[in-house]
Amino acid sequence: MMGRVAPSPNWSEAWGGFDAAVAGAVNFLAGAQDADGVWRDFRLPVGRAEAWTTALVGRVLSATGQPDADPLVHRAATWLTRTAPAGRWGYNAEVPPDADSTAWAALLLDRVRLDQNTTIADLCFVASHHTPEGGFATYRAADGWGEAHACVTPVALMATETRLGLDPGARSWLAACRDADGAVRGHWWTSAFYPTLMARTVLGPVAGGDPFRSPALSRIGSAFDLACATLLAALDAPECTATRRLAATLAGLQRPDGGWPASRCLRVTPHWLGASGVAQGGHVPGAVFADDRRTVSTVFAAAALAVVSGQGAWP
Repeated sequence: MMGRVAPSPNWSEAWGGFDAAVAGAVNFLAGAQDADGVWRDFRLPVGRAEAWTTALVGRVLSATGQPDADPLVHRAATWLTRTAPAGRWGYNAEVPPDADSTAWAALLLDRVRLDQNTTIADLCFVASHHTPEGGFATYRAADGWGEAHACVTPVALMATETRLGLDPGARSWLAACRDADGAVRGHWWTSAFYPTLMARTVLGPVAGGDPFRSPALSRIGSAFDLACATLLAALDAPECTATRRLAATLAGLQRPDGGWPASRCLRVTPHWLGASGVAQGGHVPGAVFADDRRTVSTVFAAAALAVVSGQGAWP
């Protein structure tokens, strides 16, 4: 755990160096991208993530507003279109396609305008994961992986709202996922920072009269958490001192090679555990994995610094 986040003693100087930090991150991600255009990361028993990480990293990288990122993003999008002619993607080729990976791919393809005919990304496949509860599941399955997940639903809504229409039931369901502190817990993540960020991104600063709130900063356990917390702060108050201090602290974690430290942020929750069990908090079983190639932590950090500096636009 990183523990309590303290502002950098040189935060004002670090604030002036955000542009250089983002450029360094783009260089790092260029080196981390394989020759075929894929960002491979995390090491699970089923292998490394391919389509999921490529779509997610590519889409978030496009939010930095860096011209040098454009070739990397296009290379990733081209690989996605070549590897899934049916328009459905999964964690990698060894597992079935899922709603989250396909939604991230659709968002990336839409950003680079490679999906004009609306057939490359199968948005109806994403929509088919809409559950009776109101949210979207990761898989169509008769177990915990087939229940509505608060970390998948925002991404599915982002991907389908323009072309298929935003489902009001999903919006209401997602708004109701906030805990007493205003944060949202995800099914596949070790903390609430990313799920809360994505829910806040889709529903805006206020939903149902009560705002989404970042989890307590004392709960930050990784660079990825800190990046998501910084983005959450930037969405509401990009120019306030507290946001800039968070960003400066995040910038201070950047390594000389331009990347950020790996984060143990991905949790493979067992099939038998329902979404309600995860939402209740406490100890959630499941193996936890880090982005040992540091792509996810780095791209979210870069996006956060770009947004705070005014060069980027989330999402």
